[in-house]
Amino acid sequence: MRDRLLQSVTLETLGCFGACPHYRVEFFSNGRASIDLGPGVCEASATVPFGHIVYAVRRAPWLLPDYPTGGVSDGFGARISLQMSDGATYISAGLSEYTWDRVFGSTESRLDQIVRDTRWSPPIDRMPCLRALGR
Repeated sequence: MRDRLLQSVTLETLGCFGACPHYRVEFFSNGRASIDLGPGVCEASATVPFGHIVYAVRRAPWLLPDYPTGGVSDGFGARISLQMSDGATYISAGLSEYTWDRVFGSTESRLDQIVRDTRWSPPIDRMPCLRALGR
């Protein structure tokens, strides 16, 4: 990552059969952010300092390309994608939180906390949005 300029970071939470969050958020180097909590449910945008995102993914070089499910069929999952200025995309898929290592878990958690702390427009505190966020 050091030789390539990070252009965007995407977090996709893949939900589960219970009340796990299910959304897709993109953070761009120009500070723009967008979140999609499902078709017809909620879409919003915001401005997020990209330095916060870079800090959240600082250990991304140690993310594995994928984390096996470990035989779990109903675990919370997530996917983290990094888009570089040269067009390269790095994807790390953790399909079950039960098999995530500390690097993936802490990166997902930091990005998710940024989502929850951000003031989105329109606000995402309406009931359908809250359900998509696992609340």
